Amino acid sequence: MNTDERAKVRALNRHVRIPDFGFGAKVIKNLTWRLEHNPTAVLAPRERHLLDLCCWHYRNKLGGLVEFELPSAEPVLADYVPRPASLPQESLL
Repeated sequence: MNTDERAKVRALNRHVRIPDFGFGAKVIKNLTWRLEHNPTAVLAPRERHLLDLCCWHYRNKLGGLVEFELPSAEPVLADYVPRPASLPQESLL
């Protein structure tokens, strides 16, 4: 995780009270554990998307309490996972 990702995980863990069944609860618990036990591990693109999605979802609770910039629009998975270039399709007949 880089420093921005670590700050996001700490802020979500510290400032947002999420019940076990709440939005992003498992992601935040997983990333909090990884922050404590393996902070140098690189996040997968899907994990980065889910982390930013949680920051966007809880932006009203985090506003004014955090130093990093909160997303203004809902993150889209396509921005994190690049699609392979499509090959031209050939006729099957």
